[in-house]
Amino acid sequence: MGMSTHIEFKWTADLLAEFIRDYSDKEGIVEELMEQFIESKNKKPLFTTKDNISVFDKDTCWAVRKSNYCITPFQVQLSLNNIEHSEFWYFGREDNAKDWILHDKPLLSLNEIEQIGQIQDSDQNIYFKRLINVAKDKLNK
Repeated sequence: MGMSTHIEFKWTADLLAEFIRDYSDKEGIVEELMEQFIESKNKKPLFTTKDNISVFDKDTCWAVRKSNYCITPFQVQLSLNNIEHSEFWYFGREDNAKDWILHDKPLLSLNEIEQIGQIQDSDQNIYFKRLINVAKDKLNK
């Protein structure tokens, strides 16, 4: 198998360093090892995480369970057919998963927001009224 089949592949200093790191202890003909490396870089991702990270076989990403917002590491294994499950959201980085939970998980009641913000006369506060309307809309869905 010649390397001419991958004309679109461009070696960079980072890719060369990765190749040396990952393949220096492997036995075989250098050209074949390079071809294996190039093949691994030309694969299409199995899916893309919520934070736009491409995920391939044997990659580890972070799964957030939709029912309770718990974060767990998740290793993708095609051989186990455990690619993606609808009960999870997937992230490439743990800190992105935590940040997403902080911003998207329902955490506070309107009473807590009113107390935290020390909103005086909440019936007259336009921002609090907007929060109430958004909450009502969500309840009616």
